[in-house]
Amino acid sequence: MRLTLLLSLAGLIAGCGGTHTQVTGSVGGKSLNALDAVALSGVTGTGPGKTGAVIVMIGEQASACTNWTGGKFKSNAALLMLTVGVRGETATVPPPGTYPVTTSSSTTGPVGAAVWYVTDDKCKAGSPVPATSGTIKLDSSTDGARGSFDLKMLDGSALTGSFGATSCLFLTRVLNPDSDSTCMP
Repeated sequence: MRLTLLLSLAGLIAGCGGTHTQVTGSVGGKSLNALDAVALSGVTGTGPGKTGAVIVMIGEQASACTNWTGGKFKSNAALLMLTVGVRGETATVPPPGTYPVTTSSSTTGPVGAAVWYVTDDKCKAGSPVPATSGTIKLDSSTDGARGSFDLKMLDGSALTGSFGATSCLFLTRVLNPDSDSTCMP
């Protein structure tokens, strides 16, 4: 009995480690097999243009932080980028809360945005499909990000899911792969 209890507790503890990310739905007929999620948060700018943001990238590539910051990208992979931002002179990293998705870049205050990408066989981002409505819920925005989303995309499709993203300085490499990047099959 004690051994069974110990094994059960060990399994429970092991199951609680790491991050859990799930995406349900598809865009343009392609679903996303979420293998990893990474987050970047911070504040940039000054005055009325000051912006605090949390950016979460969910992708079909394991060890995303190591691979993406090292310039290694998977071809024909789906990526979902979730962004929650706050703009204004007193902007900080967005706290936990539910943020409406907007398509207007001139909106002030707390807003959410989401964009779907599928890389091509040369690992370049294809045509983005933005979310037109929905919500992004942040449960935590420190040491990575945890939360969920419910999105309606421009093509009429819907995506829902949850994320547990580890902190990673990935942004520049993911959005602008350069000539020394490697495309992995």
